Amino acid sequence: MDALDEPRSRVVLIDPDPHVCEMLRGILSAEGHSVWVAGNGAQGLEAARALPCDVALIGPPLPDMDSLEAITTLKESVPQAQAIALTEFSSLGWAIEAMRRGAFGYLLKPIYPGLSLLTIERALERKRLWEENRQMGRELKKALSELSHMQEIAAHGEKLAILGQLTAGAAHEILNSTNIVSMHIQRWLQEEALDAKLRETLEAVARHVERAVRLCDRLRRFSRRGGAPSIERFDLNQLISDTLGFVEQGMRLDDIEIRQDLDPAMPELVGDRDQIAQLILCVIRNAWDAMPEGGELGLRTEPCEAGGQRGVCIRVSDTGCGIPPENLPRIFDPFFTTKPEARGTGLGLSICQNIVERHGGRIRADSEVGKGTTITIQLLLEPGERLNAVEPGSG
Repeated sequence: MDALDEPRSRVVLIDPDPHVCEMLRGILSAEGHSVWVAGNGAQGLEAARALPCDVALIGPPLPDMDSLEAITTLKESVPQAQAIALTEFSSLGWAIEAMRRGAFGYLLKPIYPGLSLLTIERALERKRLWEENRQMGRELKKALSELSHMQEIAAHGEKLAILGQLTAGAAHEILNSTNIVSMHIQRWLQEEALDAKLRETLEAVARHVERAVRLCDRLRRFSRRGGAPSIERFDLNQLISDTLGFVEQGMRLDDIEIRQDLDPAMPELVGDRDQIAQLILCVIRNAWDAMPEGGELGLRTEPCEAGGQRGVCIRVSDTGCGIPPENLPRIFDPFFTTKPEARGTGLGLSICQNIVERHGGRIRADSEVGKGTTITIQLLLEPGERLNAVEPGSG
C-alpha cells in the first residue's frame, strides 16, 4: 500500500503470542489495513486511543491486565472501536463473556485468513452504523432543540402574525431533516444482522422522530393563513408616519431623536398594507433596541428601480452599537439574535425578509460597529401576481 493512501482501517492487535500477531499482521496488511501490534494491554490501549483505532483484536492472557478489563476499557475510551476476542476453542467461554462486555465477536485460533477478513469487514460495517447512528442522534437533537425553541417562542406570546409566518417555514426545514433521519433508520432496521442493542436504540430514536414530525405538522397547520392576502393601493409615507406613532413617544423618552426625510413625490404602493406596516415596525424596533443610551433614528423614502421595475426605497438608520462583521450575514436567519432571551427571539428580521421577498423586493443591512446600522428595503410599486402566488414561509 502506498504511504500516501488512506488505509481501509486502523487495527490494533493486542496478543502476547508473536506468531499469531505476525500471521494476522500479514493477512490484514495484504488487504490494505494498517496494523499496530502490542504485546500487552497498556501499550495496546494507548495505541487504540492515539490513532484512534477502528478495530482491536485482543487475546488472553495479557501479561499486565485482565483481557476482559482491556475490552471494557477500550469501549469506554474509544467507543467507536470494535473489539474482537482472539481465543482457542478451549477458551470459548471467555470469548462469550467478552461479547457480553461489548466485543463485536471472536476469532478462533488457529487463524483462518478468509474468516479473519470477513469478521473484520463485518466489524467495520458495525462501526459505520455506530457512527451514522451518532450523527443521526446529533441531527435529531438539533431538530428537537429547534422545535423546543419554537415552542418557547410561542410561550413568549409574540404576535400570532409574526409567529405564524415563520413557523411554517421552520417546521418545513425541520421536517426535511427528520424525514432524512427517518429514512436512514428504516434502512438500518431492515438489516437482518443488526445487533439487538443497536436495533433497540434505533427503534427508540424512530419514536422520537415521529413525535417531532407530529409536532411540526401541528405547527404548520397552526401557522397556515386563513385567506388571500389583503392587497390595496396605499400611501407609503403616511403608513410610515402612522406606524411610527406607535413607538414615537417611547423612543423620545429614551433620548432618541427621530429624523424623517419622506419624499413627498413618492408614488402609491400596491401591496399588503398590514404586512408592510409590520415590516416597518419591526425594523424600527430593532433600531430602538440598538440605542439603549439614546441616539438618532433616520427614516427616508425615495423612488427607485427594483429588479428593473419601478419601485420605492425605504432606509431606516440608527446610531447604535452596530453589528459585528461576523454576525452581519446571519441577521436574516431564523432564530438568530444577539439580544437577551427576554428581549428577542430571532424571528423579526427573518419575517421582514419574507415580507419583502413576497412583495418582489430586496432587503439588506449595512453596519459598522460603534457607528450604527442602516436597513435598506426596496419594494416593487406593483408586485402583481407575486402576492397571490407566494405564501410567507411556504418555501
